Amino acid sequence: MTRRAARPPRRIQRGTIDFRLIRQLWMFLAVAEEQPFGRAAPRLRISQPPLTEQIKVLEHALKLQSFERSRRGTKLSPAGTALLPGVPQFAEQVERLESVIREIAAGQSGVLHIGAMTSAMRARAADIRNLTLPGQVSRLGTCALLSLEPAVPALI
Repeated sequence: MTRRAARPPRRIQRGTIDFRLIRQLWMFLAVAEEQPFGRAAPRLRISQPPLTEQIKVLEHALKLQSFERSRRGTKLSPAGTALLPGVPQFAEQVERLESVIREIAAGQSGVLHIGAMTSAMRARAADIRNLTLPGQVSRLGTCALLSLEPAVPALI
């Protein structure tokens, strides 16, 4: 059986999210915390060979070696040690983003547009922003926005 070389990642257009990179960073974090690939694999619910392959793809994409591999085991390389502190922070940001997306999809967050006919209404904006309806507090999400805009009078 011949071993396939790690495939270089496809070029992703700027402005798009490379979800494979996010997954590979999760894998890197698990291996860095567990050290041997074999112990990190069950935590990620995959077998060891695909985990090793994905770490190699990540290393190729980042153009660095994140682990030093030897017969005695695996340990973080200097580059991996430098990369490690940023990965948990990135993971937390991704989790917060996922939470906001779930809230928006469930209708718990969004933008409320209120049209104001006069400048007097705009003076009450602070009161409106602090308004919470009884029974609605639990449905308010972390990404609720209020937008006050001048209303266009209806033409009759």
